[in-house]
Amino acid sequence: MANNRATYNQKVIDEWAKQVARRSRGLGRVHLVLVIAVVLLLALIFMFTRPELVVVFFFLAAALVVTQVLDRFTLLCPNCKRSPISWFPRGTAEDADFCVHCFYWLKSPYANGKQAKV
Repeated sequence: MANNRATYNQKVIDEWAKQVARRSRGLGRVHLVLVIAVVLLLALIFMFTRPELVVVFFFLAAALVVTQVLDRFTLLCPNCKRSPISWFPRGTAEDADFCVHCFYWLKSPYANGKQAKV
């Protein structure tokens, strides 16, 4: 799909930047801690084959899936209030350049993200 239909609105871009910053401070940290915990627990499972570790691993993996779902449904386009990615994305909502539903830019297409006059 060509991006030539996307609409530039600085207010939408600024609001998106605020949402991404809030997400990085909040849910992003939780997600990072869970990923590290799952990897470390997986290493412990290979070293010590104990059923308790497997149960804890599955609970942490489920928590990781829940944080992914929460991330998908809480990071919304400031214009249309929908997730800016499709159902089968190639990345996270945070990485989206524009919303696939309303075609508003979420990141500035000019000057590599710096504020530019249109």
